Amino acid sequence: MGGAMKQALRATLVLLAGLAAPAAAAQGLDAFEGRWRGEGQLSLAGEPAQRLRCQLRFRAASAPDSAVFSGRCATAQAAQSFVYLLRLLSDGTIEARNTTDPPDDLPALMRVTAQDGILRFEARDEALFALRLADDGLHFTIEADTHEGPASGSALLQQVGGQGA
Repeated sequence: MGGAMKQALRATLVLLAGLAAPAAAAQGLDAFEGRWRGEGQLSLAGEPAQRLRCQLRFRAASAPDSAVFSGRCATAQAAQSFVYLLRLLSDGTIEARNTTDPPDDLPALMRVTAQDGILRFEARDEALFALRLADDGLHFTIEADTHEGPASGSALLQQVGGQGA
């Protein structure tokens, strides 16, 4: 698997890990709970766009103000699974803690904020994304810098099996 593709896919997953959490705080957990599936395009510097497919699950955790966000995303060249525990902090931001077992090389801890309808996810200046829940599904856009250049992408995810599936 190409190093640049794997790094871009990791950056994509870092971005995806923040998808459900801020929206849950801003619009209510029930809006994002369940399974989501969809696809879009991922572009790396100097390479043609590739199809990006993702399957995500968002469910309430046993602890108050927390949720489990898990999933898998893939291109033709690389795939990555992940599990994050999301927790609403007293300052209104959301902490996303990597709980994948065995441990992986995705960021251990991330922060998510929401402002003016735009959801921002950050992990040590590695990545940025925007997320919007709309009537036609969950839209997200990705911008990330890898050691081999910029990566960008977008996708539309649909809820599968209804809420809480």
